[in-house]
Amino acid sequence: MSRLIDELLDKMELYPGAVVQIASDMTAFAYQYYLEEKSPLDINQILDRIIEAVGKEGTLILPAYNWDFCKGIPFDYNTTPCKTGAMSAAALKRNDFKRTHHPIYSYAVHGKDAELLYHFNNISSFGSDSVLGYLHKKNAYNIIIGIDYNKGFTFAHYVEEQVGVKYRYQKNFTAQYTDEFGNSEERTYQMYVRDLDLDVISGTRTQLLGKRFEELGLAKTAYVADKIQLHMVHLGDAYPIIEDDIVNNRSRKICEYKGQDDE
Repeated sequence: MSRLIDELLDKMELYPGAVVQIASDMTAFAYQYYLEEKSPLDINQILDRIIEAVGKEGTLILPAYNWDFCKGIPFDYNTTPCKTGAMSAAALKRNDFKRTHHPIYSYAVHGKDAELLYHFNNISSFGSDSVLGYLHKKNAYNIIIGIDYNKGFTFAHYVEEQVGVKYRYQKNFTAQYTDEFGNSEERTYQMYVRDLDLDVISGTRTQLLGKRFEELGLAKTAYVADKIQLHMVHLGDAYPIIEDDIVNNRSRKICEYKGQDDE
């Protein structure tokens, strides 16, 4: 058994019955693992340990996003890869995970609610009927490994859509969609996208949300091998903090946009 994997699992503070979403970049962890173990990391070892930790009543959710559909590139449920890291890619190759159906924001899911999530048919990427809506309702335990909130906190976009913001709008994307049974047809899905006329810059300020969560005692930051960062927060607890920033602070802890500092 790996000391490094033991430390990671210990720092994650998983618990039986948890609904867990994990966003990760495992590059630094895999490098540290190779230094210690003198062999390549098998991500499945970590997935197996997480599944064991949350137990039969738990649910594990991993982002399996791919934005090619937005460019008109066909989506194939069985073969379109994710662009969200090695852990998600490994999960998609396993028979005990299911993939949800949205061609832009799909997820690899395992556990108690995997079948429920598999049957979601949301059109909007960040709608209340999406996986993100489920995570909100379940007060899911969100863990970010090897990256910070700026790169691993999609949930902020969900809150933006629920509240409504001036710097994003709902946009349709249409392309060929092939389902898990090989049936192909043209489909249209939506994403709450940035208004380019407002020069929106996202992914630069979300770390400020994380700091606010920690100030309020809602989030924790830990380090594996003193260098690989983990951020942990329950999303239901985080929602009102994000909502307050949108409504009362013009989303200054989320993004930058033209007119944000007017008045």
